[in-house]
Amino acid sequence: MKHRSIVILTVSFVVVLAAGVALAQVGAFAPSFSELAQKSDTVASDIAFLPKVEKPEPPPAVKAPVDDQDVRKEEPPAKQEPKDSVLDKPEQPVDEPKKEEPVEEPTDTTPPKLAVTSPTEGAHFGEKTLKYAGVTEPGARVFAGEWEADVFDSGEWHIVLVLSPGKNVTTFTAKDKAGNKASATVTAYLDGSDVGETEFTAHQKYGTSSEPWEKFYGTAAPGTKIVLMATPWKATMVTEGPEWLLKLHFEGLKEPTTVPIVLETSTGRRMEFTFTYQPKAIEFTANQKYGSCSEPEPYDVFVGTARPGVTITATTEGHGSASTKAGDFGNWDLKVFFTETAPDQPFDVTVSDSDGHVKTFKFVSYAGGEK
Repeated sequence: MKHRSIVILTVSFVVVLAAGVALAQVGAFAPSFSELAQKSDTVASDIAFLPKVEKPEPPPAVKAPVDDQDVRKEEPPAKQEPKDSVLDKPEQPVDEPKKEEPVEEPTDTTPPKLAVTSPTEGAHFGEKTLKYAGVTEPGARVFAGEWEADVFDSGEWHIVLVLSPGKNVTTFTAKDKAGNKASATVTAYLDGSDVGETEFTAHQKYGTSSEPWEKFYGTAAPGTKIVLMATPWKATMVTEGPEWLLKLHFEGLKEPTTVPIVLETSTGRRMEFTFTYQPKAIEFTANQKYGSCSEPEPYDVFVGTARPGVTITATTEGHGSASTKAGDFGNWDLKVFFTETAPDQPFDVTVSDSDGHVKTFKFVSYAGGEK
């Protein structure tokens, strides 16, 4: 206890001693009243204590202008991502498969195939109903007018139609899925008892003619095939109505001729006729073109008309001759050279045809030129 008192006393002494040293220092540095009077304009009698000046607040900091060229912005350090471990790595999203762009297929512009396999072209039938059949592109539709045929997966099709008496021309149309179309036509004939049998008749118009052709006409059931034969000539037709007309030409026939003709039909009828070709009588004419000549080989030209095919002859006594035939239309021309002719001596030229027509002309040759 005694030691504790000594310690406390010692500490108290130290504290007092330190305080005295501090006060002595303050007194040494503080100015005297006389010094304050000298530095102030205020008289001594007016001396007063200066008010306590509070510490002024610092003025707000003024930012200096920033020079873009001098100031470099300090980029923050790149953030380091923690390395993922196999266990901590989140599931990656699964990419959805890309959708394929639709591919534009080329436009179909090809018409579908279409064929009629039954009936054959120009076939004859005795019943009103007829089954038509054929083939087309699988998937296509086939129409006969407004009526649609049955089409199978293979492309085969058929349809039953009603025929009209006589000639029946039917057009079929095929249409595919792209809208392309194709058509085919076939002709069939309806004849027999269902049509009503038309009496067959045939008539010859001329019998004899100066023109090389003959006409035949008459009546027959529609669709009847008629053939006219006169070797080597021939004519054929198929009737469309109850009346018919057919012409047979005799090409190359020039001389008067009688021709036998046979008529046959698809229904079994046969008839025989004759035709006589008699060319028109053409008047005989003859004309001289020059009458004189100064050429070294003197000649003259004669022209005229005569019955087609007859012979035309020009003759002289001792000076040469020539001949030709009249053409199909009766015209003829003839050039005659005269040999061994004496200059300036006229002589006779006789022109005649094989039918007995004769005409005489004069001709003279000039050695020194034409007079």
